[in-house]
Amino acid sequence: SQAQVEEEKRLREELEIRILFKEAVKFFQQNTGSVEIARKKTLERVYFIILPFCHHLPEEIKKDFNNSVNRTSLKSKVQGLVTKSKDMIEIAKHEEKLAAFFARYTLVSIFAQRVKPVSYTHLRAHETPEHLVCRLLLEK
Repeated sequence: SQAQVEEEKRLREELEIRILFKEAVKFFQQNTGSVEIARKKTLERVYFIILPFCHHLPEEIKKDFNNSVNRTSLKSKVQGLVTKSKDMIEIAKHEEKLAAFFARYTLVSIFAQRVKPVSYTHLRAHETPEHLVCRLLLEK
């Protein structure tokens, strides 16, 4: 009957809305960060966007930062972040490019999985001026 058809249509639309809502919540959970800031003797949570390349920052870099940052004061923590942020952003963007490259070239990806990984930081530590020029030309 017409009433059943209308009810089925309404239920399908309601289900679609629930699915979209769950996807939206998941998206915001994955792409939103927060910090607590002390303001007027109360803690206030401030939210910010996590840019896509940030998801590619290797765990070893995060751990290194967390283990090495000077935590004696809020100022020293912020200075530590500002000091390392340029390198961390560069590494994350590089890792994002690698992920896109391997997604595009699956055969290379399969080969790369069989090779012992070396960290980007390790490679940069041994970079010669010639390597630097090649890397900078390739990144453009």
